[in-house]
Amino acid sequence: MTGPTGAGLRMRVVVDAEERVRAFPPHLGEVVARGLVVLDRCRVVRYGGRETDG
Repeated sequence: MTGPTGAGLRMRVVVDAEERVRAFPPHLGEVVARGLVVLDRCRVVRYGGRETDG
């Protein structure tokens, strides 16, 4: 999938505690030059977790 300029589309998803996510937007100008930033709640429908040794 590509955008209007032919460049590949990118999407990053951040999942963390609400207070940490809400503290992040002031720093967006440092990491996002252009594009759309969406802050929204989500509903987890499945969580696979991580494998642990032992």
